[in-house]
Amino acid sequence: SELRRVFQEFARAMGMKQRRPGSWFRRFADVILVVELQKSNYSNAYYLNIRWWFCALGDASIPAVSDLHVRTRPELLLGSRGEVLTRLLDLETPAQNRIRDLGVALERDLADILAQSQSLQAVRELYRSGLLRGAAIRGPATSLLTSQ
Repeated sequence: SELRRVFQEFARAMGMKQRRPGSWFRRFADVILVVELQKSNYSNAYYLNIRWWFCALGDASIPAVSDLHVRTRPELLLGSRGEVLTRLLDLETPAQNRIRDLGVALERDLADILAQSQSLQAVRELYRSGLLRGAAIRGPATSLLTSQ
């Protein structure tokens, strides 16, 4: 679909590699960033999942999605800008220029926050600033995020 194509172009531009259809990752020195476009089983909507693996908690070349340490979505991470992105991914919501607007929203809103989260220290800053409020954080990752 065009929506998947726009997401794929965005992920490639961010230097990510495809893990499987709709799932992209990029390994940095101490984190692995995973961004996944997920189709709803119940509607004609897609969800964008943003996840991190912390290498300090175990080495994994490509960790299983269920094992990733932090999981969030744009509406939690980006507030109202993320809500716009989420609406554009819902094909049941009317949008006149959906594909164009989706590309713009990914570049304008998501690219910036992903560029700011390419190290453990950067993800700690996101956590301290409150941007990860509402994110699912697995046990040992909490102490890693709150430590110096």
